[in-house]
Amino acid sequence: MTKTVETTDSLKDENYRMQIDLEEGDYRLIAYGGLACEEHSFSVVEEPMVARAADAELQVAMDDGALGTQLHDLYYGDLKMTVEANGYVENTLYLMKNTNHIRIMLQQVDNQLPLDDTHFVFTITDDNTRMDHNNDLEASGTVSYTPWAQGTLSVGTTEGGEGEEAEEAKVAYAELSTARLVARTQQAPRLVVMDKETEKEVINIPL
Repeated sequence: MTKTVETTDSLKDENYRMQIDLEEGDYRLIAYGGLACEEHSFSVVEEPMVARAADAELQVAMDDGALGTQLHDLYYGDLKMTVEANGYVENTLYLMKNTNHIRIMLQQVDNQLPLDDTHFVFTITDDNTRMDHNNDLEASGTVSYTPWAQGTLSVGTTEGGEGEEAEEAKVAYAELSTARLVARTQQAPRLVVMDKETEKEVINIPL
């Protein structure tokens, strides 16, 4: 398997083309975007370079089954092509984004209590930290994604009732990063928001 890497500013050019010298034959090209960056969040499972495309696997770097960091964007694409003798072939390889950045915002609908993000636990659980050469998820154990940023925001003032003063309206927010989310019957990704004091779930939904 041949490995080609591009990290220069030429990638910013919309007309950028990567040239690869290949012998006659049938090929499958697999492309990843975001692996060569110094801030990458994903890495190839086996090093040095794997011998076949079918052996390529990516793994999210994490500690103790938890991820509370902002993941670096990761892109994936593949393409099958045929190169004829002394021929030139030009193809477009389309990429899909494998990372998700999710913002959760909670607002008190009756405005009776000011919201504080520290009163809640925000979690997304899934088994999605390893992807094979087809970009399919491989079982590697459940991981809990936690916020890399959270806090409270002012969104204006409430409408005070008769004899009441208007008060500042606030929302609690949390931002989480996850690897690829896939809808499936088993081990579906779930978003859970729990009230710390009562330990009751405010939200529990599949993603």
